[in-house]
Amino acid sequence: MSIKVSVIVTVYNEELYIRECLDSIMSQTYDNCEVIVVDDGSKDGSRDICLEYKDRDNVTLIFKENGGQSSARKKGLYTSTGEAVIFVDGDDWLEPDHIQNLTSKFGADVDMVTSGSIMRDGDKVTNIFDVVPEGEYNCDDIRSKILPDYICDKVSKKQIITQFITNKLFRIDCAKKGLEYVDERIRFNEDGLALCKVLVDAKKIVVTRYAGHNYRQHATSICHSPKKELLCGLPLLEKGYNELLGNIISKKEILDQICMNTMHVFLDAALSDYNIKMVRRFVTPWKIINANTKVAIYGAGQKGSLYRDEIEQETNVVLWVDKNYSSIKRKYEVQDPMELLNIQFDVLLIAIENEYIQMDVQSELIAKGIKSDKIWPLRTELVWEKTR
Repeated sequence: MSIKVSVIVTVYNEELYIRECLDSIMSQTYDNCEVIVVDDGSKDGSRDICLEYKDRDNVTLIFKENGGQSSARKKGLYTSTGEAVIFVDGDDWLEPDHIQNLTSKFGADVDMVTSGSIMRDGDKVTNIFDVVPEGEYNCDDIRSKILPDYICDKVSKKQIITQFITNKLFRIDCAKKGLEYVDERIRFNEDGLALCKVLVDAKKIVVTRYAGHNYRQHATSICHSPKKELLCGLPLLEKGYNELLGNIISKKEILDQICMNTMHVFLDAALSDYNIKMVRRFVTPWKIINANTKVAIYGAGQKGSLYRDEIEQETNVVLWVDKNYSSIKRKYEVQDPMELLNIQFDVLLIAIENEYIQMDVQSELIAKGIKSDKIWPLRTELVWEKTR
């Protein structure tokens, strides 16, 4: 029997987007859902649009005075009757199979299922995923592989688990504990702190490489318009993380990670006004590669494809492979990784940004008979570039 999922939609002045959001939820392939729409004191036409859905059997509408997103989520959460919950912001929308995909990973002992997000900034579309590889993580795995670098991973300079509440499925009691833990005076990274509470208490989580949550970025979003007042809650944020992670990493490490995460978000936002963006690029090992070196590349994803174009004129690329070669259409031919056994090359560059996946690929290639001294997992660096 399928579990009942509560979908909590928070709305504040979203008249341009709320209809698309609600229609995407009504169109889900998974049908054992209740939809709770919480209007947090909207001043525009959002209320009237929400009322268009009041006669749907599975829809509950709540109208309250403005109290902020956290209070709206809590109001919906304590009205819910589901076993699991998904949160949706009123300006986002879901792919039709989103809930179906996440519930398929949800078992009796699973407290959270993660997914990626489709970031939409005008015409620019970027998929983001967790840094840790997909799979199941029990409480020992969470403590050793996720929590030590949870706030900001110093290697990748990323959030090791994307700190959005809106691209995850939670067991309902875990979501309640997570939201209750966060002081509502915190206005920056409050989702991250709530998720940290969930992770600390979780028996098991499942990380996926599926993305069905569409996140709409606006000119007023924090990624474009940083506001100093959002940082007033940083002492409370630090206090919260110290309580949760203080027996796993030092207070200094916690503060370092908070500052690194904050710096990247606000600096990137400030420079976007000048059409400058921080991007991550692969670093080519020119000490071992020249124009005559026969180069093979593993990885034909978005970053791998950009890298292939970047080095085309400066190296002799003899082969480009990816395990998903049959479904990838690129300017240059992408082949089966088994072709590495048939074509002579001097160095194999692994053009995959996630270092955990890089290590898995490297182990698989060595097991297939590729010599380890020919394999070079590409490292990345942050650089600034003009967006137009």
